[in-house]
Amino acid sequence: MYSLQNISVSYGTTIALRPVSMEVEPGKTLVLIGPSGSGKSTLLRVMAGLVTPEGVLAFGGAPVTDWQRVRRRIGYVIQDGGLFPHLTARENILLMSRELGLDNAARVEELAALTHLQQDQLDRYPAELSGGQRQRVGIVRALMLDPDVLLLDEPLSALDPVIRAGLADELKNIIGTLKKTAVLVTHSLSEARFFSDRLVLMRGGAVVQEGSYADFEARPADPFVTEFIDAERKL
Repeated sequence: MYSLQNISVSYGTTIALRPVSMEVEPGKTLVLIGPSGSGKSTLLRVMAGLVTPEGVLAFGGAPVTDWQRVRRRIGYVIQDGGLFPHLTARENILLMSRELGLDNAARVEELAALTHLQQDQLDRYPAELSGGQRQRVGIVRALMLDPDVLLLDEPLSALDPVIRAGLADELKNIIGTLKKTAVLVTHSLSEARFFSDRLVLMRGGAVVQEGSYADFEARPADPFVTEFIDAERKL
C-alpha cells in the first residue's frame, strides 16, 4: 500500500527522521513502536501527508503527487479522537462527507453499531462523552469515506486499562472485519504485540529492527531491542 524509500525529515539542524525505507503491505497491520522522540509519530505524519519529507513516498504503487486525492483514501485517528468541541459527535463524523456533498447518514448508523456507539451518544458534544466514547467517534469519522488505510497515532494511550482493553478488542475486530490496511503508533509493547502483523522498533529517528514480535524476542538485532522489551516487562 505504501512504499517508502530513503524517507527523512529535518527541522533546521534537528534530524527528526533518518533515511527510512520500508513497505506497508495491503491488508496488514504495521505497528511503529519506540520511546518518545524516536520518530514513530513523524513517520506516521509523513504517511498522512502532514509532513513533507525528503525521499520517495509511493501510495498504491505510484509516487504521491496529489495529496488531496490520496488523503481521501486515508483514515486518520489521533489520541482522544481529535474532535471539534463545538460539533456533536454526529456532526464531527459527517463533516468531511458534507464537505464532499455525500449523503452518508446510513453509514453513520452502520459504523456506530460496529463500534458500539449508542444513538443518544451521537447527538452529544465531545465534552459530554467519555474518553472511550470520543475515541470511538474518532474511529467512526476516520472510516466514513471507506478509506484504504487507517493511520492511528496512539489511539488508546489516554484511556483507563479496562476501557483500553475493550476498545483494543473492538478496534482489532474492526480492522479485520473491514479488511483494512493499518499503521499504528504506540509506546506500549503489549499493544504492539496484540495488533501487529509486523513490528518496527525505532530509536533516534531510525529503524532499529523490523519483523514479528517473535523475531524481536528470539533474534534481537541490537541490544536496545532486548533493553526495550525488558523495560516494558518490568512495568
